[in-house]
Amino acid sequence: MSPHRTRGTRGHFRFDRVFAGVGRINTSSGTSNAQEFRRRDGILMKLFDSAQIEVLQAFQQGAISIEQLVDADRAGRLRTAELLSDLALRENLWAAIERTLPSMGKSGETRRRYYTSLKKLRERTRLGADAKVSDLTRVPWKVLSANWGESAADWNHMRRAVSTFLTTLLGDVYHPFRRSVMKQIQTADEGTGREPDISVKRFLEIVSHVPPHARPCYWVLALTGMRTGEYLRCTKADLDSGAHTVSVPGTKTGASRAKVEVDAQMWGWIEAGIPSPLRYGWMRRYFKRAAEKIGQKDLRLHDLRHFMAQLASNAGAPTALIQAALRHRDPGMTRRYEMRKGKGEVARLVGRALRSEAGS
Repeated sequence: MSPHRTRGTRGHFRFDRVFAGVGRINTSSGTSNAQEFRRRDGILMKLFDSAQIEVLQAFQQGAISIEQLVDADRAGRLRTAELLSDLALRENLWAAIERTLPSMGKSGETRRRYYTSLKKLRERTRLGADAKVSDLTRVPWKVLSANWGESAADWNHMRRAVSTFLTTLLGDVYHPFRRSVMKQIQTADEGTGREPDISVKRFLEIVSHVPPHARPCYWVLALTGMRTGEYLRCTKADLDSGAHTVSVPGTKTGASRAKVEVDAQMWGWIEAGIPSPLRYGWMRRYFKRAAEKIGQKDLRLHDLRHFMAQLASNAGAPTALIQAALRHRDPGMTRRYEMRKGKGEVARLVGRALRSEAGS
């Protein structure tokens, strides 16, 4: 396993070794001094002899540098069980985020959301360009939360992004450092969620104000209760015209990978709208324009998911069935539709009693 000590364009010696369980490591040693090269080559051997296979793999992939290994050797940390996570915590925070982001989340949409949240975190903390991952414990999270300036949901998005970043970087959801940081970042109260008021009449008005070629999109969302990301991933292969079901290519929850049944008489909208004739940007733009035209500028595209659930609740569907249709993991997320219907029933009963007394 003797290395071939060849000089590169900068005069640096190169490692060239093959390790069992790792494969070939062929990269610059970062030094042109023969004695220093032998010392650095010896570091790789120390790692192999102490079964630090994951560390060697990380070095092979460029996740850690030879300089970091040299520092660890000087500090006597080379053979410790915590070496890999210790090196990760000493890495530049922003470089680590950039390197880790492609492995975070199951979809491009989720990764874009993580990117946006972590970008906001960089802009709003006082951590400089040289911040280390370990510096996340120095962030005054309570103060940052009080001055975040955006919704509770936005704060929770950022919290999830930090959590996923640390889990991915450290390879352990129970890592003490990750748990220490997450304990400091309190979850914001998002309340009971939005309860948009969309009647069937209002929905039809909105649809009438969008271009004809775009209308199937909104019908599909209303009929299935799918999230927009799920809908946009649907293809003809997800349709079963015989059973009138749509296989949902969801990734948000385990239950999201389910089949949604659609009323047979409305199936034509499903076939016309899957795959979606629009990208998300135009789908949202048309919806917002139409909502503004009928004086409902606060309505959001995601509200069509609530619309489907509210229609079902108003028609008498049990909460358990609505929960199954929406693929909610928590029954409480679905029960609000039943509660909203209940409030309306209470109002009608109170009104009836008052009218009865007033008329007597």
